[in-house]
Amino acid sequence: WNLRYQDDAYGDQWSSAPATLARGYGDCEDFALAKMALLEKLGVPGHDMYLVVLRDRQDVEHAILAVNRGGRLMVLDNRTDRVLPADLVRDYRPIMSYSGPFSWIYGERAG
Repeated sequence: WNLRYQDDAYGDQWSSAPATLARGYGDCEDFALAKMALLEKLGVPGHDMYLVVLRDRQDVEHAILAVNRGGRLMVLDNRTDRVLPADLVRDYRPIMSYSGPFSWIYGERAG
């Protein structure tokens, strides 16, 4: 598909894959959700995909899709066309992630 990036006009709205594809644009969460829906249609199990909300080095919130492929976590990020192993992506600090009905919150150790 040929989607263009566009921030949400008001607040932070997460759109379904069909809605994003129909309008032809979305932000990082919309891209990640669209990739997740497409991969699920191609047979990737939902429990192997994680939508990860994070902060980058400039402290900007961002979202990516992480996919477990044979025990190796791969990162699909709308900021690049490359699919990268998660252990090579060091510019991001996860805040929370979702996979199906499950969610995780990440923090930093105090003290």
